Amino acid sequence: MKAAALFAAVGVLSALVGFSSQKASAPEWTVIIGGQTDGYLSPCGCTKPMSGGIRRRVSAIRQLATGNALILDSGGLAVGAGPQDEMKADALAEALVSAKADAVLLSGADAVLGVANLSSLTTRLDGRLLSTSVTASDRLPLVPSVAKGPFAVGGVLVNPSAFRALGETVRDPAEAAEAFVAELSPGAVPVLLTDGGKDAAVDLAEKNPELRLIVFRQTGEPLTAPIKVGKTLLVTVGEQGKHVLRFKLDAGALTEYRAIRLGQEYDDDPKVAVIHQAYLRRVADAGLLEALPRTVTDRYVGSEACLPCHTQEHAIWKGSRHSSALATLEADGHQRDPDCVSCHVVGLDSESGFRSREKTPTLSDVGCESCHGPGERHSREPKRFPFKKVGEDSCTGCHRGSTSPNFDFLTYWKKIQHGPVENQGISSGHEEIKKTR
Repeated sequence: MKAAALFAAVGVLSALVGFSSQKASAPEWTVIIGGQTDGYLSPCGCTKPMSGGIRRRVSAIRQLATGNALILDSGGLAVGAGPQDEMKADALAEALVSAKADAVLLSGADAVLGVANLSSLTTRLDGRLLSTSVTASDRLPLVPSVAKGPFAVGGVLVNPSAFRALGETVRDPAEAAEAFVAELSPGAVPVLLTDGGKDAAVDLAEKNPELRLIVFRQTGEPLTAPIKVGKTLLVTVGEQGKHVLRFKLDAGALTEYRAIRLGQEYDDDPKVAVIHQAYLRRVADAGLLEALPRTVTDRYVGSEACLPCHTQEHAIWKGSRHSSALATLEADGHQRDPDCVSCHVVGLDSESGFRSREKTPTLSDVGCESCHGPGERHSREPKRFPFKKVGEDSCTGCHRGSTSPNFDFLTYWKKIQHGPVENQGISSGHEEIKKTR
């Protein structure tokens, strides 16, 4: 009896030791956060290397999400209500399903899509479209929170009024956050996605100290390190889907924060590349480029019409990247994409401007008239109809901060400089560029 009791006691002790060991070595988790796509399904810009795009994002997620992983998207399915916006939202939803995202925030901006389109997206996302602010209904079957492993994830809209206008039942931000916290299970690691800015996130953190992570919206780059409010970490993925964030969960705390730029080191994910190409075909088949509004202007004649009188200037243009601007879109299938084409051709907004490479070959690429304006009258009577003065403003319509973050007029003008410059009135806004020949 004593021996049996001893063996039983040893067995119980061994079981307890095993339980303690298992508890101490809890499984490792990785948290990956993307989002703020806002219509940028592809990398966009004139400055190399470009960053972002859903193909690279999913490729990065697959590399980072080894073992146990929580994959979140901080929203930005739509920025407008047009046909292309709907196509983008569909493609993005498919990509996020392919990436096995666990939750996708419904943002206030998504209301522009309307209930019917959003209902379709909830089906596409298969139970991943998240909102603690907008009450789920038969016509909009959202999920109020998502639980996975040790995590609980909620989604709060800072201004849900757009959904109220659609007839949905909504909570204000404070009420939604409190409702999420009230439903937490003991020991859960609560994460809150929100479409508000840093100030709103700080306010939510101060009022709900139980939260461990809040993801907010911000233009520009992600933070170099999380903002700490008590025990709550505040982060943002930055604009245009150019980054993902990664955390590790260690003993209930989120550690090893990294903001990862989606650069050329990430190959396009093959499955999402198929989704992206299907999206581009939809855009082309719908004739969205042809449907763009156009105005009546003087007639565009193309850069070759400038050659007889402006031989040197034409040679400078021909040797620049401007002269092959459309080819960069064709290489990635965006040559019929209204979002892209205007900065790669001549006069897209004019009745006499670019239509297609086949129909208007002389207006393909960025040409003389992209800066100087329609040239028919000038080509006929140059002294009577001189070209308009051009300057930095002629460049910044396309070379703007989000697409050319390193653009500096004085630096880049030297690459295409032609003259006589002072007769063109070219000025940087700071100092006149002197005549060089």
